[in-house]
Amino acid sequence: MSVAASQDGPRHNYLARHKPIPAGHLNDRRSTYWVDRQPLGPPTVMAMTPRLEELSQHRSLVANYRANREYSYDKEPFYKEIKRTSSNVPEASPRVVALSAHKIYHSDYQFDRDLPTNPRPANDASSRVGELARSKTELWQKKGGWPNENVFHTFLPQPVSLTARKHTATARVEALAEHKPYHTSFRPERPIRWDISEETLKINASLRVCQLARPRSRNLAKDDDFDPYFVPKAARHATITPRVEELSIPLPRKVRAKKAA
Repeated sequence: MSVAASQDGPRHNYLARHKPIPAGHLNDRRSTYWVDRQPLGPPTVMAMTPRLEELSQHRSLVANYRANREYSYDKEPFYKEIKRTSSNVPEASPRVVALSAHKIYHSDYQFDRDLPTNPRPANDASSRVGELARSKTELWQKKGGWPNENVFHTFLPQPVSLTARKHTATARVEALAEHKPYHTSFRPERPIRWDISEETLKINASLRVCQLARPRSRNLAKDDDFDPYFVPKAARHATITPRVEELSIPLPRKVRAKKAA
């Protein structure tokens, strides 16, 4: 057992103690500035200048300011209290009077008709209206009942006529009914894994393939005085052929004349 454990008790009591604070430790201050020594006074002092105090004052009211008038529901609105006189309410012009009149009906306007008091009896309807007025249930029952679940929302199967039963397809219909054959060069999809032939595994690249596979080297093909922007004399004195000049002329339908300023 150690000396500390023997004096203050077991070893775990000694290890459970908090870490001691060093002698020259300074507590953290809530400041955005980092200093190397203890400041003499507060780091930030709020000092108001006379100009800031003047600007912080609220805005004063003008001399002719009038507060909102109190509204009373017992009083009449202000526009009803004004008495009509020749000075405050002038007479309306004939045009204003004409515009203030309501819009009249058109000469061909027809008002809504009233409901008939004596409706037409049901037995006076035509045969077509009577047929359309019949319920679908009655019609389906006459045709053999409602369709089952497999042919619901479809027409009921009608009986096949004897002519349709004995009908034979023509040669053209038989030819069109045949499926389209595959092309002679058609190849089906290969499986994910397939065997590679022995010849493919042992093939050697030709000399030309090796030349094309070699990366291009500027040091071997060009000398030290190579200028990539140098234009040869043959290219300077080259002239275009009549055909190229003919093809370079723009189409008349695509040419637009500039507008005069």
